[in-house]
Amino acid sequence: MSKMKEYRVKTSVRRLVYTLSLIAILMYVLLILEEIHGRMPQKGIIALFLSMIPIVIISMRATKKNRIIVTGESIISIGLMTKTELKFSEIKGFDTLRFPYKLNVLEYIRIFSGSGKKYIDISNFIENRNELKSFLNSKITNFDK
Repeated sequence: MSKMKEYRVKTSVRRLVYTLSLIAILMYVLLILEEIHGRMPQKGIIALFLSMIPIVIISMRATKKNRIIVTGESIISIGLMTKTELKFSEIKGFDTLRFPYKLNVLEYIRIFSGSGKKYIDISNFIENRNELKSFLNSKITNFDK
């Protein structure tokens, strides 16, 4: 893998998040309008719904922005507000973490730096994850074995 390779959130997951987010925003707007036009609007409910809209928009943005980039020298994780780069020379190895333990419900590949202070998590929602895991097996130590 000499060229740069990018891994994004799976298309099906992105579509699900976008669809559910748009439905949630529409529901919140309709509920806000219903509360405003009600006889005695409750300010707390309106504030709650107004605060949920930015949270939903942020989750949509995070889904679009999250990616893993593998170059010839490093692995880079780009999130909504973070960017972590681990050079292959500083990587100690990787492990597979399962939540709940021993079930495949949520599974992360965690790549550790030699210092232990920096790491990159790769969720099972990333496209071509098996290809990425095969590459990692050939390049760095797998602590699962």
